[in-house]
Amino acid sequence: LRTFRNRNFLHYTAADFAYFMGLSIIMTGLAYYLPAMLKMSEAWVGLLMTVLLLVSFVFYVVVYFLAKKLGKRILVLVSFLWFGGVFAFIYYLGKLPIPEVAQGLSLMVLAAVPMAFLGVLPNAILADIAEHDALKTGIRQEGMFYAARTFMQKVGQTAGIFVFAVLTQFGIDAGNDMGLRYSGVAGVVLCALAFALFFGFNEKKLLEETAEMEGRRK
Repeated sequence: LRTFRNRNFLHYTAADFAYFMGLSIIMTGLAYYLPAMLKMSEAWVGLLMTVLLLVSFVFYVVVYFLAKKLGKRILVLVSFLWFGGVFAFIYYLGKLPIPEVAQGLSLMVLAAVPMAFLGVLPNAILADIAEHDALKTGIRQEGMFYAARTFMQKVGQTAGIFVFAVLTQFGIDAGNDMGLRYSGVAGVVLCALAFALFFGFNEKKLLEETAEMEGRRK
C-alpha cells in the first residue's frame, strides 16, 4: 500500500491502468475488426499483424533518441492522444472512401507507433520513480513498485476484455458491427482518461529532485 501513497506512482499507475484497458480492447478486437469491418480473409489478418509487430520493432529504436531529446513525459502524453486517434479511426473502419486493404494497413501502422512508445517509456519512468523514492525515503522498493504495476496491468487487461465482451452484444459481424465500433469509442475515452491522469506527473521536478539528492550523497 505504501507504493500507492507515492503521488508520482499514483499518477503513473492510474494512467497505466487505463492504457492497458484500451490496449486489451484493441488487441482483442483485431481478430474481429479486419474480417468483420473490412471483410478481410485470415491470410490478410495474419499479414497485417506481422506489419504491426515489425513497425513497432522499428520504432523501438526511435523511442530512445526522442526520449533523450524531448523527455519521456511528453512522449507518453502524445502517445495517449495518438492511440486515442487510432481508436477513433476504428469507429469509421469500412466506411471510409479508400480501399479496405489500405484502411487495414493504415490501422496497423498507426497503432504500432504509440504501442512502441508505450511499450518502452513506462518502464523507464517507473525506474525514475523508484529511484526518487529510494533516495527520498532511504528504502529501496523497486520490487514493490514493479509488482504493483504488474498487478494493475493485469486488472486493466481483464477489465478491457470484459468491456469488449459487453460491447460485442451490440454486434460483431459484417453488417452488424456496432459493438466493434463502440469499442473504438471506449478506447477514445480510455486514452483521454490516461492522458488526463498522467498529465499530473511532473517529470521535470522528479528528475531535478533526484539529481539534487544524489548530489548530496557524493
